[in-house]
Amino acid sequence: MNGEQNASTEAGKEERGTVSGEALDRAVSRLQEYVQVVRRNLEFSIDETTDRLVVKVVDAETEEVVRQIPSEEALALARRLQEARAEQQGLLLSTEA
Repeated sequence: MNGEQNASTEAGKEERGTVSGEALDRAVSRLQEYVQVVRRNLEFSIDETTDRLVVKVVDAETEEVVRQIPSEEALALARRLQEARAEQQGLLLSTEA
């Protein structure tokens, strides 16, 4: 199997949600190499409150965040929804007791 067929086979597996840790590491490495060419860095983190993956594209020279996925606004909304859900569950528990 040539490199293109192998890559398309791996991509097909990844589309179906069966991504191995090794395949994910390779994909992240390839993305890192690409963004270095355009003088950008990728930062991957997990938002502690929502447990969501956050990806930041950062200018390598100025260290300015060029883009964040999901945006801060989306994360703030997710946090508020999570808090509201927790409050509702608390109300349900207290009225049932």
